[in-house]
Amino acid sequence: MNISIFGIIELKPYKLGFETIKTVRLIVDSERFYILKGLKTDLGSIPKPLRIIFPRYGLETTGYVIHDYGYRVQPKNTNRKFWDNVLLQILKDQGIKYYKRYSIYWGLRSFGWVAWNKNKKQLGR
Repeated sequence: MNISIFGIIELKPYKLGFETIKTVRLIVDSERFYILKGLKTDLGSIPKPLRIIFPRYGLETTGYVIHDYGYRVQPKNTNRKFWDNVLLQILKDQGIKYYKRYSIYWGLRSFGWVAWNKNKKQLGR
């Protein structure tokens, strides 16, 4: 999976999370996506007791925002596994250790369906 991010993801606080303050272009293989200004994100939905091992901020932040974009917007011709794989690749590209990125990935594969289906319902699909 080849991922190119054009621009820097910048965030500002918003309620209990954050929102993007400018649009960023993303290309995954040959597909183009635009993470629009104003996207709401909670970064990594990591349970509090695990945040000491799996932080919500840092090298992982870019991957978490892009993953939240995929889950919230659910662009055509993509699915949950696609966005989980995008996050996995970004974590690898950012130098996140194997055990950490796969723990995050398998947590998403096991429990991410809850957020995906909630967002799908909100999108009216």
